Amino acid sequence: MYPDSVLIGLVKRMIHDKLETLPRAFRDCPIEDWCGRNYGGSYVHRFKASSQKRSALFSLTTNLATHVTINTNQLGKALRGNEDYNLFLQEIFLFIQNYISELAWQGYRVSDTYAIPPNCPDCT
Repeated sequence: MYPDSVLIGLVKRMIHDKLETLPRAFRDCPIEDWCGRNYGGSYVHRFKASSQKRSALFSLTTNLATHVTINTNQLGKALRGNEDYNLFLQEIFLFIQNYISELAWQGYRVSDTYAIPPNCPDCT
């Protein structure tokens, strides 16, 4: 996605309209410093991930991803020190989906349905 795209402009305008309701600490720094970046998933996933707990929305494009980047560097700062694994698990689900798609493209037999149970006792 290009930084000057219409979608990016819309999101920035929506954020700008809400800035007055945010604490002053957020108003005094650039949006990029406290938003963080999400490099995985579709644009629908990026918007819904922050509002839907305990869910993962898969990117169902016909093209396989060349790479998946998982980065939670700024997550702790945004959550004031608390941990939230829901966002991280969504990235893992996207990676697993891409991995299984890659196996299918390489000719391996992949079942029509499959389950990936995450085993994380400490996750919310």
